[in-house]
Amino acid sequence: MFIPLHQLPEEDGAKIADLHFRWKSPDGRQTHERVLAELRDGANEHFLQQQFEDGSLPILTDNTDLRGIEIANQSITFPTHDNFKGTDFSYSLWEKSTFVNGLFMCNFSWAKLNECEFRDCTFICPGFAFARVQKVRFVNCDFIIGVRFSNCDFEFTVFQNCHFAEPVFTDCRFDSATVVDAPRLNAMKSGPICTDPKDLTRLYAGIRSAYSSGQVFSRAREYAFRERHAATRHNIVSRRDVVSERTWEFLTGYGIRPTRVLRAMLIVFLGAGLTNATVLGIGQGMRLAAGAFFTFGVAADLLPGLPIVLQLLYVATAFLGISLTALLVTVLTNVYNRSA
Repeated sequence: MFIPLHQLPEEDGAKIADLHFRWKSPDGRQTHERVLAELRDGANEHFLQQQFEDGSLPILTDNTDLRGIEIANQSITFPTHDNFKGTDFSYSLWEKSTFVNGLFMCNFSWAKLNECEFRDCTFICPGFAFARVQKVRFVNCDFIIGVRFSNCDFEFTVFQNCHFAEPVFTDCRFDSATVVDAPRLNAMKSGPICTDPKDLTRLYAGIRSAYSSGQVFSRAREYAFRERHAATRHNIVSRRDVVSERTWEFLTGYGIRPTRVLRAMLIVFLGAGLTNATVLGIGQGMRLAAGAFFTFGVAADLLPGLPIVLQLLYVATAFLGISLTALLVTVLTNVYNRSA
């Protein structure tokens, strides 16, 4: 369950303030410029190690310590090698920047990402716990090996053509402007890594939960359907259970698509009417079907003169009419309760 970020207990407030304030000191400003210069130069695997050992980065506790840094108004295309390995960006601010071809193996806990774009990037084992993500676009990105967005707040964020090797969203919140495109099953840049179809159920469950936390119930219902659909196709092994689930999917969309019940009602009504029409003609046949399906008995006086097959059809149509009407009411109630 998503917990609003302002209600979460942070670490020592004074310690967090010091993480931000250190970048505003004279040594901090100088360190900040050197870090940004290294970023613009490609930020290799241990891109700050030499300068840290030389004492050129006096405010850092180690060569991976970039907690509280602000990275704004940057447009960086990284070369093809490891970037940010083990770097700690917790409590950092990323704003109005574009990053292309980056390999992020770092910590984003409590970070704020605003008006950024990550294009053709790969994320490996980063922690996004309690991050606030606003107006961010992840385009053609690969999220592989242990990536987790835990209790993150997303607003106006787009995941476009992204690959999720594992379920990545846990206890998050999505607003109505946040969009997750259909996931790409194969990684683009990280070798032969594929999403296990059995993991799609948990991936969709995390997205469904995030939309529910944001009270975007129409999207939550859509991903509830995708979750059950993926489970039916990939997680259920019993043939009997598969048949049951597929029948439930066809009739009701797993209890959240009332239009499918209406479709079944229309099929039954037209099937009965057209069958009756072979003996009675289209007009009388449809009237008889309507009387049976909606149980108001119109044209029932024709029954004694009809073949036994059509008499049995009348009874079956009446039974299905009552059953499907009750099912429609149940599904509509379920959809309403999910939105309440």
